[in-house]
Order: sequence, then C-alpha cells, then structure tokens
Amino acid sequence: MQEFQVVITEVLQKTVTVSADNKEEAERISKTGWKNADYLLGADDFKEVLFSVRRI
Repeated sequence: MQEFQVVITEVLQKTVTVSADNKEEAERISKTGWKNADYLLGADDFKEVLFSVRRI
C-alpha cells in the first residue's frame, strides 16, 4: 500500500467596492481593510475546495 499527502484547500471569495484614484491604490486600500478585519470571509463566501495529491 502506498502513502499520499493530500493538501485540502478551501477557497473563500468576496467582492468589495472601494473608491480609489487607480488600481494600485484600490489594491492597497482593500489589503489594509482585510488586515484590519473590515472584510470578514465566512461560510457564505465559500467558492470551492481543491485537492492536491502527492505520493510520498
């Protein structure tokens, strides 16, 4: 019998709207908001689950 390592990744996704002068500023604002927990992702934001299998 072989052994495998299986990495299970759950993907959450949320779209937020920010006002900014450019794309870079919008990304910076949203990253700061995420770090400050202004945007919380939960079960309602579930998108998919991925499985990656590697034989060891």
